[in-house]
Amino acid sequence: MGRQLLCASFLLLSLLVVLVSSAENASPTRVASVPEEQRCQCISVTSVFIPFKTISSVHLISPRPGCSRLQVIATLKNGRSVCLDSEARWVKVIIRVMMSKAND
Repeated sequence: MGRQLLCASFLLLSLLVVLVSSAENASPTRVASVPEEQRCQCISVTSVFIPFKTISSVHLISPRPGCSRLQVIATLKNGRSVCLDSEARWVKVIIRVMMSKAND
């Protein structure tokens, strides 16, 4: 019985050593390989209409290596930031208005 317990303990210790060394050799940098400033800021987006009078500003972030989509971030007058669906018709109107104001 003592020998079986010793063998089981040795087996568990060996398994633990293998798991720890595997975890150390694993590459957690795959996710972090894109600099944070280039990753998508918007995890999810909304296409639900937000009244224009509640929006204080809109920030556009162009597609880039770490995020392939146009990001539209609206800051509401209550201070909340909301990511908008750049394909929604009403969001396209906001983008067009912003572009025309920038060109004036």
